[in-house]
Amino acid sequence: MWSKNPSLNVIISADDIGLTTSITDGIARCLQKGTLSSVSLVANGYAFEHAVRTIQEARPRFVSVHLNTVECPPVADAKDIPDLLDSHGRLHLTFVKTLVKFICSARAQRASLRAQFKIEYRAQIQKVQRALGCGTGIRVDSHRHLHMIPFLFNVIMELNHEFRFDYVRIPREPLLVSIELIREWRIYRPAAMVKNLLLRSLAWYNRKKLKGQGIPHSELFLGVMFPGPSRPELTEHLLDLILSRSSKTGGCVEILFHPGRASHEERGFWQRKNLTDFYLSAERDRDAARVDHARKRLLNSPKLSPWRLEHDKDPKYRRSSL
Repeated sequence: MWSKNPSLNVIISADDIGLTTSITDGIARCLQKGTLSSVSLVANGYAFEHAVRTIQEARPRFVSVHLNTVECPPVADAKDIPDLLDSHGRLHLTFVKTLVKFICSARAQRASLRAQFKIEYRAQIQKVQRALGCGTGIRVDSHRHLHMIPFLFNVIMELNHEFRFDYVRIPREPLLVSIELIREWRIYRPAAMVKNLLLRSLAWYNRKKLKGQGIPHSELFLGVMFPGPSRPELTEHLLDLILSRSSKTGGCVEILFHPGRASHEERGFWQRKNLTDFYLSAERDRDAARVDHARKRLLNSPKLSPWRLEHDKDPKYRRSSL
């Protein structure tokens, strides 16, 4: 999706396709309505094959590899990545656990940890590449934005020499303020504001490395703090704010949603309550409605080219890209 300014690219994304069947089906419904331009595929998800079939049928404009070391079984051989696994042989390192583990390790242990992440990341990328076609380009992001941790971002830069990435997500979300947003005061939760600030700081630090290697990336992002627990109708206002910012800077704007909701039958996949609550949250159903509002706003915006939006659906205008 492009604006009339040829340097401005707006991408509506959905994360977690392939994690479970229900989550994948929720994202598939958005794809069928033409409301998404990109999905992020979990290589070690419990419904990976189902997601691949969904992608092949719906043919979204972009598919990214959603690098995941937070949960699920690994793709790489377990004996090669022992420090990434819990006692059940599953990946389990959250953003904070990963950061603390690296900081508290000795130099040799840090090198080993970096190498293990690189092995698992490579295995996940290769799995998606084999499933969707080895001749296509590769786009990457990560579960819970772990790739933004500096030592893991360096691993991504090393892997770029092997895979030549078409795109890397940079979650640089501005702190948006307006009367309409303040009325939805729950958006400004302290934890969300801290996460926004942390990721913006890391975006500033890591973006220089992308530019040094000439890798396309998002200049602005929406999906960390915003839209948060707000009315789906507010999405159109948020888009006006972010597009106003992006019109001054140009580049790519990525807008992230999580429109796939897990079923109660799938709750056994998660032992951690925070993950169960996250995937079964009613906010994921509301995110599906937010995707509809985002598409509507972009199609009706005088700043955007309806011709280009409509032609996103036509395969002859798609780039060959994962």
